[in-house]
Amino acid sequence: MPIGWRPIQDNIDLSNGDFIVERTHPGGPLPPGTTAEIVWAISPTPITWPATVEGAVVSWLVQQAEVALIPAGTPFAMWIHYPNAETSGVDDYEWIKGVARR
Repeated sequence: MPIGWRPIQDNIDLSNGDFIVERTHPGGPLPPGTTAEIVWAISPTPITWPATVEGAVVSWLVQQAEVALIPAGTPFAMWIHYPNAETSGVDDYEWIKGVARR
């Protein structure tokens, strides 16, 4: 995967309803087996929203009840997990980070 990977700084604007977000990987389709998630830094237990990965598009559909659990200003990290054929493991990259806005 890319050397020198750096997370993008961005914020997520949350509404009071269901939440849909999509991001497209600028490098094109992601390798088969790639997973992604948004992890909200809520103490003591972070909240994780798993993603659907199709080609270069990573997307989330989150229900209103889950969105309501995220207070304004909560930090998040959007993680992408690539399979690593050389090690039979997974390489984790922080893709986007920021805070919730309401």
